[in-house]
Amino acid sequence: MTFEKIEIERKFLLSKLPENYQTGTGFDIHQSYFDNTSEDIRVRKITDTTKNETKTFLCRKKQILPDDKLRRIEEELEISNAVFLVLNEYAIKNYISKTRYKIQYGEDTWEIDYFWGKHSGLIIDRKST
Repeated sequence: MTFEKIEIERKFLLSKLPENYQTGTGFDIHQSYFDNTSEDIRVRKITDTTKNETKTFLCRKKQILPDDKLRRIEEELEISNAVFLVLNEYAIKNYISKTRYKIQYGEDTWEIDYFWGKHSGLIIDRKST
């Protein structure tokens, strides 16, 4: 089943992790991007660190309008781990590894991405609506 949503994503660079980051749910994410495509296509492996459950996805993000850099359509298709491994071989040059913490702040949920591997130490706060 394909999941599609319109996403408005804002990102903020953080100098350090917030003090309460460990109160949120953690997800380890490995994501590889495909070259030579007119759209943003990637494979993603997400492990819920609290449940030790892993899911894999083929994802596509595309702009709605050429001049609108904020709003995009995101499609996500759950795939088997075997399919993930095959597709990941084609995209392995462009990958990221991060832990995403979902933190409740008032009525909002913020997502803090702490990167490791080749982008170790990068911290991004993202808010999607």
